[in-house]
Amino acid sequence: MRIGVPKETKTLEGRVALVPAAAGDLVKRGHEVWIEKDAGIKSGFKDAEYGALGVKVAPDAAALYEKGELIVKVKEPIAGDLALLRKDHLLFCYLHLAAEPALTKQLLDIGLTGVAFETVELPNGDLPLLAPMSVIAGKIGVQVGTHLLHQPMGGKGKLLGGLPSTERGNVVVFGAGKAGGASAALAACTTRPVTVNTPGPGETTVQVPVPANPNMLQTDDVRASLDTALGTDAAGIDVKVDGTTVYLTGHVATQALHDQAVSVAQGTPGVSTVVHTGLTVQ
Repeated sequence: MRIGVPKETKTLEGRVALVPAAAGDLVKRGHEVWIEKDAGIKSGFKDAEYGALGVKVAPDAAALYEKGELIVKVKEPIAGDLALLRKDHLLFCYLHLAAEPALTKQLLDIGLTGVAFETVELPNGDLPLLAPMSVIAGKIGVQVGTHLLHQPMGGKGKLLGGLPSTERGNVVVFGAGKAGGASAALAACTTRPVTVNTPGPGETTVQVPVPANPNMLQTDDVRASLDTALGTDAAGIDVKVDGTTVYLTGHVATQALHDQAVSVAQGTPGVSTVVHTGLTVQ
């Protein structure tokens, strides 16, 4: 089969339907794969990367649509694409025709066969071509929400990840599907355990724990070291961590305990600096 991958022309769309590895795999399976010149540039793929895997490069959209039998793209066709589509084409892309009655009629008038990415379903009901977009949307939601917390954006001026002197933000995610799960997983990397609410019948609320990061110093690591070394004498010591810097505040009974606490904190793996000006002797 001759497979054509055109450049996306919809405003702000920078994706490409097939990355070089996928296109190359189709070539190995005996298909003739064409890609429009510079179709992968906005996704970081040069024409030469496709060419090295046996993919042919069409100089423009007209040549691409002329060569292709199966047209694989990302977004639904717009005016320029519709002018080049033929009755014998098999179109494979996101279509979302329920919200596009005019496009539906145009495709029917052309008479082609269209298969929408969002309707491809596995036996277990999963939607493998829609799921990645939901994951991306969920992660973008956390990034946008974090930005909107900034005071110049009208937010509370809250730093989601907190600082040694300020509490971290709280995150609540409604829904635990692909998008909600991705949001919760990303938010949990920078904040407290994330609350996930699953609405509907049998509504439940669960918490996604902050994932362990072997490269990130944890407050609990320092706390555990102090409790082991000082026992109950560590009860009055508060610990905050910012990167590899530990801040000790609160109070201890003697100067010896003060010095021991600083020494123990400094000896905790991953600690580079211990700030103890807020730790007093009482």
